[in-house]
Amino acid sequence: MPEETARKISNMILNEKRFKPGDRIPSEYELAHELGVSRLTVREAVKTLIANNILYIKRGVGTFVSNENKDSVNPYGIYFTKSKKEHIKDSFETRRIIEPEIVMLAAERATEEDIADMLKCAENCKECLLNGGSIDDTDREFHISLAKASHNAILYRLMTTVDYEIEDSRQALYIKGNKSFDDGVLVDHFEVVKFIKESDGVGASIVMRHHLNRALEYLKNK
Repeated sequence: MPEETARKISNMILNEKRFKPGDRIPSEYELAHELGVSRLTVREAVKTLIANNILYIKRGVGTFVSNENKDSVNPYGIYFTKSKKEHIKDSFETRRIIEPEIVMLAAERATEEDIADMLKCAENCKECLLNGGSIDDTDREFHISLAKASHNAILYRLMTTVDYEIEDSRQALYIKGNKSFDDGVLVDHFEVVKFIKESDGVGASIVMRHHLNRALEYLKNK
Protein backbone atom coordinates (compact mmCIF):
# COMPACT_ATOMS: atom_id res chain seq x y z
CA MET A 1 0.00 0.00 0.00
CA PRO A 2 2.72 2.62 0.75
CA GLU A 3 4.35 1.82 -2.61
CA GLU A 4 1.09 2.41 -4.48
CA THR A 5 0.49 5.60 -2.50
CA ALA A 6 4.00 6.77 -3.37
CA ARG A 7 3.19 6.17 -7.04
CA LYS A 8 0.02 8.26 -6.78
CA ILE A 9 1.70 11.19 -5.03
CA SER A 10 4.61 11.02 -7.47
CA ASN A 11 2.11 11.09 -10.34
CA MET A 12 0.52 14.24 -8.90
CA ILE A 13 3.92 15.93 -9.06
CA LEU A 14 5.65 14.52 -12.12
CA ASN A 15 2.75 13.86 -14.48
CA GLU A 16 -0.29 15.85 -13.39
CA LYS A 17 1.91 18.86 -12.46
CA ARG A 18 -0.37 19.70 -9.52
CA PHE A 19 2.66 20.76 -7.53
CA LYS A 20 5.81 22.36 -8.87
CA PRO A 21 9.32 22.51 -7.33
CA GLY A 22 9.24 24.47 -4.11
CA ASP A 23 5.51 23.94 -3.51
CA ARG A 24 4.35 22.60 -0.18
CA ILE A 25 2.26 19.45 -0.58
CA PRO A 26 -0.94 18.84 1.41
CA SER A 27 -0.74 17.50 4.97
CA GLU A 28 -0.73 13.79 5.80
CA TYR A 29 -4.35 14.13 6.86
CA GLU A 30 -5.40 15.76 3.58
CA LEU A 31 -3.53 13.26 1.43
CA ALA A 32 -4.85 10.33 3.44
CA HIS A 33 -8.41 11.61 2.96
CA GLU A 34 -7.95 12.21 -0.78
CA LEU A 35 -6.25 8.86 -1.46
CA GLY A 36 -8.40 6.80 0.88
CA VAL A 37 -5.52 5.46 2.96
CA SER A 38 -4.25 5.84 6.52
CA ARG A 39 -1.95 8.64 7.64
CA LEU A 40 0.69 6.00 8.41
CA THR A 41 0.55 4.82 4.80
CA VAL A 42 0.99 8.40 3.59
CA ARG A 43 3.90 8.87 5.99
CA GLU A 44 5.68 5.78 4.61
CA ALA A 45 4.99 6.88 1.04
CA VAL A 46 6.43 10.33 1.74
CA LYS A 47 9.59 8.73 3.17
CA THR A 48 9.98 6.84 -0.09
CA LEU A 49 9.57 10.01 -2.15
CA ILE A 50 12.08 11.85 0.03
CA ALA A 51 14.53 9.00 -0.58
CA ASN A 52 14.01 9.44 -4.30
CA ASN A 53 14.60 13.21 -4.14
CA ILE A 54 11.04 13.98 -5.18
CA LEU A 55 10.16 15.55 -1.83
CA TYR A 56 12.05 17.08 1.07
CA ILE A 57 11.12 18.17 4.59
CA LYS A 58 11.54 21.54 6.23
CA ARG A 59 11.42 20.75 9.93
CA GLY A 60 8.52 22.47 11.61
CA VAL A 61 7.21 23.82 8.31
CA GLY A 62 6.08 20.98 6.06
CA THR A 63 6.94 18.77 3.10
CA PHE A 64 7.90 20.33 -0.22
CA VAL A 65 8.54 19.32 -3.82
CA SER A 66 12.24 19.05 -4.50
CA ASN A 67 14.00 21.01 -7.20
CA GLU A 68 16.03 17.86 -7.89
CA ASN A 69 13.21 15.48 -8.78
CA LYS A 70 14.07 15.56 -12.48
CA ASP A 71 17.32 13.83 -11.58
CA SER A 72 15.67 11.39 -9.21
CA VAL A 73 16.91 7.83 -9.12
CA ASN A 74 13.28 6.74 -9.19
CA PRO A 75 13.69 5.31 -12.74
CA TYR A 76 15.59 2.42 -11.15
CA GLY A 77 12.29 1.43 -9.54
CA ILE A 78 13.90 0.97 -6.15
CA TYR A 79 10.80 1.63 -4.10
CA PHE A 80 8.48 -0.78 -5.87
CA THR A 81 9.10 -3.80 -3.67
CA LYS A 82 6.79 -6.64 -2.67
CA SER A 83 6.69 -6.53 1.11
CA LYS A 84 8.55 -5.10 4.09
CA LYS A 85 10.44 -8.38 4.59
CA GLU A 86 11.42 -8.51 0.93
CA HIS A 87 12.17 -4.80 1.08
CA ILE A 88 14.69 -5.24 3.91
CA LYS A 89 16.36 -8.29 2.37
CA ASP A 90 16.60 -6.75 -1.10
CA SER A 91 18.02 -3.52 0.29
CA PHE A 92 20.78 -5.22 2.24
CA GLU A 93 21.63 -7.48 -0.68
CA THR A 94 21.84 -4.43 -2.92
CA ARG A 95 24.14 -2.72 -0.45
CA ARG A 96 26.33 -5.82 -0.32
CA ILE A 97 26.88 -5.45 -4.05
CA ILE A 98 27.36 -1.67 -4.06
CA GLU A 99 29.19 -0.69 -0.88
CA PRO A 100 32.33 -2.86 -1.20
CA GLU A 101 32.90 -1.15 -4.56
CA ILE A 102 32.12 2.27 -3.07
CA VAL A 103 34.79 1.91 -0.39
CA MET A 104 37.31 0.74 -2.99
CA LEU A 105 36.74 3.98 -4.89
CA ALA A 106 36.87 5.94 -1.66
CA ALA A 107 40.27 4.42 -0.92
CA GLU A 108 41.50 5.82 -4.25
CA ARG A 109 39.79 9.21 -4.12
CA ALA A 110 39.05 10.27 -0.54
CA THR A 111 40.42 13.66 0.45
CA GLU A 112 41.60 14.58 3.94
CA GLU A 113 38.27 16.32 4.42
CA ASP A 114 36.40 13.15 3.42
CA ILE A 115 38.39 11.06 5.89
CA ALA A 116 37.78 13.58 8.67
CA ASP A 117 34.05 13.45 7.88
CA MET A 118 34.01 9.63 7.98
CA LEU A 119 35.85 9.57 11.30
CA LYS A 120 33.48 12.14 12.75
CA CYS A 121 30.49 10.03 11.71
CA ALA A 122 32.08 6.90 13.20
CA GLU A 123 32.75 8.77 16.45
CA ASN A 124 29.14 9.98 16.51
CA CYS A 125 27.97 6.36 16.30
CA LYS A 126 30.28 5.42 19.15
CA GLU A 127 29.07 8.30 21.29
CA CYS A 128 25.42 7.39 20.72
CA LEU A 129 26.02 3.82 21.83
CA LEU A 130 28.02 4.85 24.89
CA ASN A 131 25.13 7.10 25.88
CA GLY A 132 22.66 4.24 25.46
CA GLY A 133 21.02 5.66 22.36
CA SER A 134 20.11 4.25 18.96
CA ILE A 135 22.64 4.75 16.18
CA ASP A 136 20.22 4.44 13.28
CA ASP A 137 20.68 8.08 12.19
CA THR A 138 24.41 8.26 12.86
CA ASP A 139 24.98 4.93 11.10
CA ARG A 140 23.18 6.26 8.04
CA GLU A 141 25.39 9.37 8.08
CA PHE A 142 28.47 7.17 8.25
CA HIS A 143 27.53 5.10 5.21
CA ILE A 144 26.55 8.18 3.23
CA SER A 145 29.94 9.72 4.05
CA LEU A 146 31.60 6.69 2.46
CA ALA A 147 29.52 7.10 -0.70
CA LYS A 148 30.36 10.79 -0.82
CA ALA A 149 34.08 9.96 -0.58
CA SER A 150 33.80 7.79 -3.71
CA HIS A 151 33.36 11.03 -5.69
CA ASN A 152 30.94 9.24 -7.99
CA ALA A 153 27.69 11.20 -8.20
CA ILE A 154 25.55 8.28 -9.39
CA LEU A 155 26.79 5.92 -6.68
CA TYR A 156 26.26 8.64 -4.09
CA ARG A 157 22.65 9.25 -5.15
CA LEU A 158 21.94 5.54 -5.50
CA MET A 159 23.39 4.79 -2.09
CA THR A 160 21.43 7.63 -0.51
CA THR A 161 18.22 6.12 -1.86
CA VAL A 162 19.00 2.54 -0.89
CA ASP A 163 20.05 3.65 2.56
CA TYR A 164 16.77 5.46 3.21
CA GLU A 165 14.96 2.36 2.00
CA ILE A 166 16.24 0.31 4.94
CA GLU A 167 15.21 2.67 7.73
CA ASP A 168 12.96 -0.02 9.23
CA SER A 169 15.69 -2.65 9.11
CA ARG A 170 18.21 -0.30 10.72
CA GLN A 171 15.79 0.28 13.59
CA ALA A 172 15.34 -3.48 13.90
CA LEU A 173 19.09 -3.87 14.17
CA TYR A 174 19.78 -1.23 16.78
CA ILE A 175 16.67 -0.53 18.81
CA LYS A 176 17.20 -3.40 21.26
CA GLY A 177 20.85 -2.54 21.80
CA ASN A 178 22.47 -5.94 21.21
CA LYS A 179 25.89 -5.14 22.70
CA SER A 180 27.81 -7.82 20.82
CA PHE A 181 26.33 -6.71 17.52
CA ASP A 182 26.76 -3.01 18.28
CA ASP A 183 30.41 -3.44 19.28
CA GLY A 184 31.05 -5.30 16.04
CA VAL A 185 29.44 -2.52 14.03
CA LEU A 186 31.70 0.08 15.62
CA VAL A 187 34.84 -1.97 15.02
CA ASP A 188 33.86 -2.36 11.36
CA HIS A 189 33.29 1.39 10.97
CA PHE A 190 36.73 2.34 12.22
CA GLU A 191 38.39 -0.51 10.29
CA VAL A 192 36.83 0.65 7.02
CA VAL A 193 38.06 4.20 7.59
CA LYS A 194 41.52 2.95 8.52
CA PHE A 195 41.87 1.03 5.25
CA ILE A 196 40.52 3.97 3.22
CA LYS A 197 43.01 6.28 4.91
CA GLU A 198 45.78 3.82 3.97
CA SER A 199 44.49 3.73 0.37
CA ASP A 200 43.85 -0.01 0.77
CA GLY A 201 40.71 -0.54 -1.26
CA VAL A 202 40.82 -4.33 -1.02
CA GLY A 203 41.02 -4.23 2.77
CA ALA A 204 38.18 -1.71 2.99
CA SER A 205 36.06 -3.82 0.64
CA ILE A 206 36.60 -7.01 2.67
CA VAL A 207 35.62 -5.28 5.92
CA MET A 208 32.53 -3.75 4.31
CA ARG A 209 31.37 -7.09 2.95
CA HIS A 210 31.85 -8.64 6.39
CA HIS A 211 29.98 -5.70 7.94
CA LEU A 212 26.93 -6.20 5.72
CA ASN A 213 27.01 -9.99 6.07
CA ARG A 214 26.96 -9.47 9.82
CA ALA A 215 23.77 -7.42 9.50
CA LEU A 216 22.11 -9.94 7.18
CA GLU A 217 22.90 -12.83 9.50
CA TYR A 218 21.64 -10.92 12.50
CA LEU A 219 18.35 -10.09 10.78
CA LYS A 220 17.97 -13.67 9.55
CA ASN A 221 18.14 -14.97 13.11
CA LYS A 222 15.71 -12.41 14.60
